[in-house]
Amino acid sequence: AELISAVSTAPNPFTPNRDGINDEVAFRFQIQELSAPRALEVTLYDLSGRVVRRLSSQDVVRGVFGESAGALAWDGMDDGGSLVPAGMYVYRISLETDSGKEERLGTLAVAY
Repeated sequence: AELISAVSTAPNPFTPNRDGINDEVAFRFQIQELSAPRALEVTLYDLSGRVVRRLSSQDVVRGVFGESAGALAWDGMDDGGSLVPAGMYVYRISLETDSGKEERLGTLAVAY
């Protein structure tokens, strides 16, 4: 069975222009029960494959993510603190498991 399921992002597209409306995209997904707490990472890439930003959450075991104040969200900034250009981005949700790494991929749109 899949350990990462029901993956969605909202809003998509999002507009990180700091006007207070749709400035962040939240990642929503469900983690099925693991045998021990595991590291979860969301990595954002531009279409050339360059890593733009890494978001991480430690010690996940199970649950629905993205419906609480501590949800993983991207504010449209790169790892250097600059706003990314408008365009399409790829995200990868990675979870270390007992039998390796499980991943889910998707796309996001940034608009201004």
